Amino acid sequence: FEVKSNIRHFRMSLTVLWIVSIGVLSFTSVMLGIEFRDEASIIDYVEINPNTEMLRIEVLNDDVFSNKIDRSNNHDLANLIDVKDHSIYLGYPKLIIVESSKDSTYKVEVHRSSRGINEKEAIMNSELMKYECKVENGVLNLGAYMSISSDEKFRGQELEVLVRVPEGKSVLLGENIERVLQPIAGTNKEHQKRQLFSNTVWKNDSNKMIFMDEK
Repeated sequence: FEVKSNIRHFRMSLTVLWIVSIGVLSFTSVMLGIEFRDEASIIDYVEINPNTEMLRIEVLNDDVFSNKIDRSNNHDLANLIDVKDHSIYLGYPKLIIVESSKDSTYKVEVHRSSRGINEKEAIMNSELMKYECKVENGVLNLGAYMSISSDEKFRGQELEVLVRVPEGKSVLLGENIERVLQPIAGTNKEHQKRQLFSNTVWKNDSNKMIFMDEK
């Protein structure tokens, strides 16, 4: 029944198919790697009233993922990516609060970064990110996620909000701050045992962020 002959031809066909598959996979991997080759970032500045002595920071309602997500403990970023309403939502913006001895007023910087086949494309990918960061009635309101159009490609987009606190001034952290906050690098014993930062006040005292009070 020419069984051996048919098996031999079948094995040869599978071998050819395997070689072609490896070639396609290798080519695709190389092309994808090229599109992640360069990284670039852009910075936007948010103006804060220079007379502000205590800056209150709130995180807006997270209607895409969850208000209960802890940014510092959630290491699986794949769970913070969602596609809906013709947009790709990325739920991992990062809030970093640091002391600043050089500034006399609060400085708020929004850093958008992305990758691309070259620096120009990486910058364009960074500019395409949408993020809500605004000051209303003296309160800095931060979005819980950023987004890009579903027509765009994911290229390692990341976003950080950097708040520089001048000497002698404080920040009051809102109820939902854990959603985006990177733990503050405090130096006192209170910080060492503290796990939650919501509704707390931190002051730049001698160029160190010190826990002051719980509201």
